[in-house]
Amino acid sequence: MVWGGIVGNTFAETTGGSGDRPNILLIIADDQGYGDCSIYPEHAADVKTPKMDEIGKAGAVFTDGYVTAPVCSPSRTGMITGRYQERWNVEAGWRTALPERATTIAEHLRALGYATMMIGKNDFGMHLPSKEDRRYPMNHGYDHLLGFEAHAHDYFLLTSKIEKEANHPHDVSANVGPLDFDRTEKDFPGAYTTDLFTDAAIDFAKTNVAAHKPFFTYLAYNAVHDLVEQTPKKYLDLYGVKPIPLYEPSMGSYLDYYHIYNKLGKVNETDMRKYYLADLACLDENVGRLLGALDQMGIAENTLVVFISDNGGSPNTGGNCRPLRGSKFTTFEGGVRIPFMIKWPGKIKGGQMISEPAMSIDLLPTFVEAAGGTIKPEEEIDGVSLLGRAEGKEDDSLSGRTLYWKFLKQWAIRRGEWKLVVGKQSVHKTVEASWVLGGPDSDKPQLFNLKSDVAEQKDVSQEHPEIVKELTESYKKWEGRHGEWGHGEPGKY
Repeated sequence: MVWGGIVGNTFAETTGGSGDRPNILLIIADDQGYGDCSIYPEHAADVKTPKMDEIGKAGAVFTDGYVTAPVCSPSRTGMITGRYQERWNVEAGWRTALPERATTIAEHLRALGYATMMIGKNDFGMHLPSKEDRRYPMNHGYDHLLGFEAHAHDYFLLTSKIEKEANHPHDVSANVGPLDFDRTEKDFPGAYTTDLFTDAAIDFAKTNVAAHKPFFTYLAYNAVHDLVEQTPKKYLDLYGVKPIPLYEPSMGSYLDYYHIYNKLGKVNETDMRKYYLADLACLDENVGRLLGALDQMGIAENTLVVFISDNGGSPNTGGNCRPLRGSKFTTFEGGVRIPFMIKWPGKIKGGQMISEPAMSIDLLPTFVEAAGGTIKPEEEIDGVSLLGRAEGKEDDSLSGRTLYWKFLKQWAIRRGEWKLVVGKQSVHKTVEASWVLGGPDSDKPQLFNLKSDVAEQKDVSQEHPEIVKELTESYKKWEGRHGEWGHGEPGKY
């Protein structure tokens, strides 16, 4: 393995038994659309994700699973804190801070005796954190780290040599070069990030099994984010597309190279979809390799696994959000409804399709409950535990809830079957026709009944002005909380 067993050689082994507490594995895909997971009944016709599907078949699939934002950084901040990030991200924009009082999943679980590791993408938007910043993973609950601080990283080029030659500003959120390794950096020549991150997750599990210690792994792949064309040839061959050239200094700056391939242009829309499917196939195979390793170690029965995407599929990379309207960057369903599955054999019955709305902010209370912990009311968690419903118990906390979204000048609210969407949506114009269905975009409130119109095709705001008024008032009350935990540049509070 490229990873080479480094985890086992450098991690301090801690004695002690795990008891009945499960190991917890959170797998996050990057920009995977709702239509790009084949366990969902209305998935895209060209998609097969058999290994991801195993998670849902062995547990529960949330058909109405959501994230808190239609782009990476704020979505991930909400996910790890169990709170709407608008509490401190007043502009509801791309970059987010991480206040001290926003206790993370990793901090909760480490306090409960878990070994913790973050693998892959740690993204808080532009202005990347220093290793002393609260946003750096080692400063918000992780014992160990292998990953990067950016919205994107080259899949193949992972050495300090290429970083020095790339004429690339350090504080740019699309990186090339070595990976963060605990509090330093490490080269991984010849490695490929998707494979490398899987190797690390397997080794971390082995280390803690040997130490009889429960573990929490936050495994955030950069697949299927751009540059999706950077996929091993054996997967590209499945879809009949050719490898793109890897970056070389003779091409100019790395950022110039990145911008050639992170959007449609040099690659057409048809081929971009094929590159995306190839990258997804690689990711699916790695998910299967990881699940197989849990079986081989004899810990699959006592490991709680969640698979989720950080936002909807991107129009830049060929993702598919059908049958939903919109994509990443919008507060239509396609931007915020995502693949979302959970399994815990022996606790969660397999083969469930749960239609009550679930959200990424629910993961923190779910994991804490599974680990035997409790959350104090003063922590002001916005999420609710999913365990009761997933275990088949009566639970009204999901069915009666209201969900909120704000991204820049767009906002939305869902209550029951009703969803109100307001604000001109941020749509990538070159592929607008294939991504945004329904009528013309508008700044006016649009009301949809998701029970009869999941694709948000028919605006019924004129027929139901009382519901528009009710939802608008509820949203405005929620929006009034923005900034209650402070406001400022990332890292200042």
